[in-house]
Amino acid sequence: MLTYDDITVGMVNFNRSHLVKETLPSYFDFKKILIWDNNSELHYRIILEACAVKNKNIDLVFCNQNVGWPEALNQLIIRSKTDWVLLTAEDMMLGKGFIETLNKLLEWKPNLEQIYVHTFDTMLFHKKTIARFGWWEERQNQVHPVAEDDDWYLRLVEYLGYSPYVHPGDHIVGAEREKRLKYVSTKETMERPDNISYFSNCRWGISSINFDIAETTRDHSYIAKYNKNKGE
Repeated sequence: MLTYDDITVGMVNFNRSHLVKETLPSYFDFKKILIWDNNSELHYRIILEACAVKNKNIDLVFCNQNVGWPEALNQLIIRSKTDWVLLTAEDMMLGKGFIETLNKLLEWKPNLEQIYVHTFDTMLFHKKTIARFGWWEERQNQVHPVAEDDDWYLRLVEYLGYSPYVHPGDHIVGAEREKRLKYVSTKETMERPDNISYFSNCRWGISSINFDIAETTRDHSYIAKYNKNKGE
């Protein structure tokens, strides 16, 4: 059974400290919170410093350049002292019952080492998955188009042998949708107990256990439509 003390929160920020101030209290159950700032403007750094003064569990890392999302994730993993790291963005609001939902999930799937709490916006990694897959952007220059999560996603598909996205997005229609439906994963494949990877709250996937989490900068009403149980 994991506790909040067994997990380090790693948050990446760039010029959105007003969102950090809003979402940060939802992570206060965790003993250690690392915030990596990608060279934000001065007034945003001041907001972060004010947040850290109010909570001794917050450690700030101010980078003198914007190294981007992937390298910031790598640095947060390196600097954390726990085996589990919850990597998140500054606009992700964590709901209640996170640790209870997590332990329920791990009881069902004890081999998990990657738990995508909210697709690629909030991810819980065990550090052994880095040993298995490499660092976040290790092959990014070989991937086209070069999006921040393309490299990791393709490595994940190569390892698993299937895509974690079970259904095409609603924007895919007609003949293209029919073609993609021929290659989707099945519920049985996605829910095998020996899986090392699990996608929660995924609009285009199957997830029986979901975390209470919301992206404050986007309307995520689809979570209520597609994932109603939230771990219940």
